[in-house]
Amino acid sequence: MKSIWRNVIRNNFFIKLLHWEYWPFGIIQFPFILYWLYLSIKARSIIFFTLSNPGMPMGGMFGESKFDILKKIPPTLTPKSALVKLPATVEDVKKKIKNEGFEFPLIFKPDLGERGFMVKKISGDKDIDAYLRKIKIDFIIQELLEMPLEFGVFYRRFPNDANGEVTSIVIKEMLSVVGDGVSTLEQLVHNKDRAKLQAKTLAHVYKAKWHTVLSSGEKIELVSVGNHCLGTKFIDGSHLINQKLSESFDRISKQV
Repeated sequence: MKSIWRNVIRNNFFIKLLHWEYWPFGIIQFPFILYWLYLSIKARSIIFFTLSNPGMPMGGMFGESKFDILKKIPPTLTPKSALVKLPATVEDVKKKIKNEGFEFPLIFKPDLGERGFMVKKISGDKDIDAYLRKIKIDFIIQELLEMPLEFGVFYRRFPNDANGEVTSIVIKEMLSVVGDGVSTLEQLVHNKDRAKLQAKTLAHVYKAKWHTVLSSGEKIELVSVGNHCLGTKFIDGSHLINQKLSESFDRISKQV
């Protein structure tokens, strides 16, 4: 009976039902939509919020060019990037990579897009060809930063204030599994709720290792893109906020 019940609650539908983070956008955002309508009436503008980031079209809400935003930031603070305009061939992209001094592996991402859409790790010519077959808009080539931790930091500074403050931090825990010396990669994925929701995609990406038993303690980061819809877990990191951090982002923001 316990086994049957466990299989029921671990069905993808119930995993999403019992974890609000997977609920439909409209349900999660409904209270905020009401508040937005109230503020829109108060401000006499439905897009009043776009003033929050005046250096970005529509305040960065939608339709902004990632590459144009990167150009506003000093290169010492950003990964090396280059824009590829379509149409482009594999040879065009290879030439761009060589001329810009890039080395594989790289990250390709659409210039316009969100939620990790078409963000791919590119390791060679075959990956370039596969990417070009699917991408329909201009995209960015970017160096891969293989650092152990990733955070999202919310910083604000009012226009007439000399200094701002960090108000929230999210720690991004990438989707990964750890071997036990007995289970195959497929079994490890299906035994972890967050990974199980991505099983179909992961089976394709890791088809060469899908039925391989991972040694005890062996860790595989299944997805390197820090996006919730791709399996990343977002954890409250507010305990990391301090004056020194806010001062660091003051220095950064004043260079933008």
